[in-house]
Amino acid sequence: MHGFKLVDIESDLVDISKASELLGVSTATIRNWVKAGQISYTKQLDKKSKLLDRHQIEKLKEDIQEGKTSRLNNRANKRNSTLTFIPTEQLSDRDSLPILQSYIEIINTKKLSIQESLLIHSLSVLKKAGLVTFDNPLTSIEGVSFKNENIKKVVLEWSKTLHSLNFAKYQELIMADAVFGHDSLGILYQSLQDEGKKSRGGSYYTHRIVIEGIVEELSSQITPNTKVLDPCCGTAQFLMLFSKYVLNPLLLWGYDIDPIAVQIAKINLLVSYPHCDFYPNIYLANTLIENPNGSFDIIATNPPWGFHFSKDESEILKRLYPSVLSNEAFSYFLLRGIQLLNKDGYLCYVLPEAITKIKQHRDIRRFILKNTTIKSIKHLGNVFSKVLSPVITLNIQNTKPKENCIDVTQKDGKRSQPKQGRFENNLDFTFDTSITEEDEKIIEKIYKKDFITLKGNADWALGIVTGNNKKFISDMKTSSNEGVLKGSDIDKYNFKPASSFITFVPTDFQQVAPVEKYRAKEKLIYKFISKELSFAYDNKQTLTLNSANILIPRLPNLPVKVVLAFLNSEVFQFIFKKKFNTVKILRGDLESLPFPLLTPELTRVIEELANNLTACVKKDINQDKLNSLIYSIYELTEEEKQYINNFIRE
Repeated sequence: MHGFKLVDIESDLVDISKASELLGVSTATIRNWVKAGQISYTKQLDKKSKLLDRHQIEKLKEDIQEGKTSRLNNRANKRNSTLTFIPTEQLSDRDSLPILQSYIEIINTKKLSIQESLLIHSLSVLKKAGLVTFDNPLTSIEGVSFKNENIKKVVLEWSKTLHSLNFAKYQELIMADAVFGHDSLGILYQSLQDEGKKSRGGSYYTHRIVIEGIVEELSSQITPNTKVLDPCCGTAQFLMLFSKYVLNPLLLWGYDIDPIAVQIAKINLLVSYPHCDFYPNIYLANTLIENPNGSFDIIATNPPWGFHFSKDESEILKRLYPSVLSNEAFSYFLLRGIQLLNKDGYLCYVLPEAITKIKQHRDIRRFILKNTTIKSIKHLGNVFSKVLSPVITLNIQNTKPKENCIDVTQKDGKRSQPKQGRFENNLDFTFDTSITEEDEKIIEKIYKKDFITLKGNADWALGIVTGNNKKFISDMKTSSNEGVLKGSDIDKYNFKPASSFITFVPTDFQQVAPVEKYRAKEKLIYKFISKELSFAYDNKQTLTLNSANILIPRLPNLPVKVVLAFLNSEVFQFIFKKKFNTVKILRGDLESLPFPLLTPELTRVIEELANNLTACVKKDINQDKLNSLIYSIYELTEEEKQYINNFIRE
């Protein structure tokens, strides 16, 4: 993003928003660091306006980058990392890896300019494509012969952005004459960028296999006049593969805010059409704010994820896209892409799987469901180096939804065709793509019973975030500390004896829930990171760390242990895994689970069975009795029970 400035309140003082921008973390993290004593407020204008010393913030940033502050470095994730790595998944030929490594070593050892090195490498790429010729040693750009004037124009435009290119410094690169992979320039650029820059800009480029899948899926929609756009094209990976189907290169359009990537993209398109004389339609521009040239029949890209907008940028985007509430970059690009599509046009994006189910993204899900027809959702798993988020591709058509079925493919290849209308009826418009037709029938049957939920009927609390476990957590019991539970300590109905101990002084810690939540007379404790629901009963006022969260249910006429029984039941496991399919046990998901309205007699029986389970009395027998009883409450057949049972035990 370009053209935005944030004015500091005073020259040597910054507010929390500016501090978060400088450090590349959230404002909440800044406040937590203040609370933890890592940084401090310098001046307070009023109760709400607090200022920090700019020099203190800049020193902290240096310490994080240099790894001197490991605690904070972990919390800052990758935004300030200076590490580099080669995205090996983009190498079509693994034999080229040693060549690439030696190439990078030359650049690093001689401290060569990244942009100049890329320009030099572009000449090797063009030479291999037969678009330029030159003799070794190459001493100046005048020594290059170009196949046509447009190629010459692109190269000279790039060279003019550099002050004085000393070809003598780059002879080793010129002599190497190496090309590695489909997008040789893009791979080199990615390998030379530090992790922090890529994270802040959301500029993780896409695996070729993923792009090939998208292009192949859209290829049947391409005609001789199909106009294609990549609104954040990077080095033109998508457009290069579209060139197999789009015969006229002037029908391919790309925009990006990275000037180096734009230069590379132009070279890549020239190489993709070696027999055409044209100037690529690749431009340095912000698609979210500026108007591209016309509308398009196909839009495909991997938009940036987690892009850190400044305060001013966020305000502009909120004015332009008031329906996007999440302030998430890929949500803006989704809405903008739909705006730029011709009627009946297609859009296909690479997106984090979180968009399908996280509450934060309900706004864009609702917009998609109301205004477009979803053609396919493909779950790809983890496909980016150093990025843990699983990935999907989302293919939509710019036409009002009908009673259409969506082609859903799971990572393991299993396919289903849920109706789009079903998603509209889900809480927060969740795309519960893991549900099959049979699953849907069972879940609908369960939800037909009269029920209540935990939403508005419970207290919730996170476990303690110490900010420094080495300092505050001990593995030895003393007279001054007490046991504190981790997620790994939690089993169904019970928890293991604490193996960690803490001296509970809330003001010492980075984040603490209200004390009364930990000290509640009765509460449930559950694993936060887990593929299944695991809830334990606690009436000993036990403390928990942030891997074990707290639920204090207040459902009318349902005792705590009855709630516990349902949460640990096979029926609730089935609903949770099918509807949410996540490794994080999120409050919003738990709040949608259906607790049936029970007679006093049923309540008494379930509570008695749960009492036996918390007391570890004939645990297997009582668990089986409880599951059978809950199945009968929802009037599930033997076949439906067996179906759920088989799924739970997969």
